[in-house]
Amino acid sequence: MKRTVLTLTMVALCVAAFAQDKEAKVKVGGFIRNYAAFDTRVSYTGGEDFFYYAPKDVSMSGDEDMNAVNSIKFAALTTRLWVTAAGYEWKGYKFDARVEFDFYLGLSNTYTGAASCRFRQGWVRMSKDNWGLTVGQAWHPIAADLAVSVASMNSGTPYHALGRSPQIQWNQSFNEHWSYTISALAQMQFASAGPYGQVANYAVWGMIPEVYVGLNYKNGPWLMRIGGDVVSIKPRIDDRASIGATGTMKVNERLTTFTTYLYAQYKKDKFAFNTKLHFGQDGSHLMYQGGYGISGVKADGISYEYTPTQHFTGFVSALYGKTAQVGLLLGYWKNFGTTKALMDNGAGQPVGMYFRYSGDPYNMYQSFRVMPSFMYNMGKFVFSLELELDAVQYGDKAQVNLAKGLCEKNLHWVMNPRVISMVKYTF
Repeated sequence: MKRTVLTLTMVALCVAAFAQDKEAKVKVGGFIRNYAAFDTRVSYTGGEDFFYYAPKDVSMSGDEDMNAVNSIKFAALTTRLWVTAAGYEWKGYKFDARVEFDFYLGLSNTYTGAASCRFRQGWVRMSKDNWGLTVGQAWHPIAADLAVSVASMNSGTPYHALGRSPQIQWNQSFNEHWSYTISALAQMQFASAGPYGQVANYAVWGMIPEVYVGLNYKNGPWLMRIGGDVVSIKPRIDDRASIGATGTMKVNERLTTFTTYLYAQYKKDKFAFNTKLHFGQDGSHLMYQGGYGISGVKADGISYEYTPTQHFTGFVSALYGKTAQVGLLLGYWKNFGTTKALMDNGAGQPVGMYFRYSGDPYNMYQSFRVMPSFMYNMGKFVFSLELELDAVQYGDKAQVNLAKGLCEKNLHWVMNPRVISMVKYTF
């Protein structure tokens, strides 16, 4: 009898041991990254000029263009740390998570100060069989695939979308090749433009989450995606003068915009290629060169109607090599103007126009980027050198075509040849 009880006890203990949760494996990683950049022009940038967008328009004072200024910068911005937890299982459900931050913001406009810690990602994913559910701050689905040939901090922006957002994302596969993605997103760091600058309040007031739906195909070296995204915001809820002020009268406003895109990627042996093409409206929360303006006043006399800009943007990126790599990025953007006529302020100018960059440069007509690159990989240590030509064709703001929402007069090109180098050690 004692032997039987002992045997049953041992069996029970073994069953209990095998029934325990499978614990996660936690890993800590990151990289040290240093950039140096030479620019020939004042430009629209982030990250103390290292996150580059586009050169600014001519600003004449007498015979001098005040934006034609050479500069050299050097910093270890975006040095990064992350923690991952993977392998945890509970009753057949698998869980993994990621927390990621870097040292980015905090410097003043004089390039002086200490960079502060910036939260980038923090998500948990539950999966089983052919589906996965991700909750937290993660890459926006349109922004997840970056240019393969770029080591620069901007990764090819603004010729592809860029953004990380709080979201609930559902992924499910039909078979080994086809899957779909549905995501409901909010705004935080990457926010829409508007009358109070770029703040997430417009999306919060809108009360409707941003919605993304996409179809994915993967077969050997090929990866393809097609998707669409809808955003609905309220630029104002009252007549307040600034975001921190208090209004006296409520208004009833809304702007709904869409973005569609197509992505293709090929990677095999030493060669990698990808391209992403977008057509959409506004998209300022994804760092597109877009925005919206006021098209009219509603019957209540205080609420505005809005009209978004429409644009095409895309890039082609290729990279060849293993230890020594050469690459090339080609990017192009075209402004098609607004969907409705802009409201006249009585002096031939828009009543309100809210664009991606400070100063609302809605007179951007088209732009391009040509960027050859060289990278040398020594295991976890990488050195890169990139030559970049950025160009924007501006129109005359004083002669804006309100019917189209375009500045088509006195078109002129502004260019910024620049050089960027990087050293990076990943641990």
